[in-house]
Amino acid sequence: MKIGKTPGSVGGTGTPASAGSGASPRTSASSERLASSVGTTGSATVTLSPQLSQLQGALALAGSGEVFDAKQVASIKQAITNGQFQVNPEKVADGLLKSVHEMLASRQQRQNA
Repeated sequence: MKIGKTPGSVGGTGTPASAGSGASPRTSASSERLASSVGTTGSATVTLSPQLSQLQGALALAGSGEVFDAKQVASIKQAITNGQFQVNPEKVADGLLKSVHEMLASRQQRQNA
């Protein structure tokens, strides 16, 4: 079933669906039309990509105004100034390996698509 005319549009309006929690009246009306077109006997399955989930999380974090923990940054800054900051090389290595695995997996997904 084709819903919109362009990717990312709702109901063919050409306006991308909002990632925020406040849906516009146009989006709500489109959702109602979609629900009524599916009816009570039909069903639809929607699968979101992991990238969309990450984007929604980043948007939620950005919308909260808190991008980082200022108290933790101040604490780390003070520890560095006092010469007490200890780097955990195992944690750094684990983080690097994790980011390399994610990068390779996303590259492989792009090549397979």
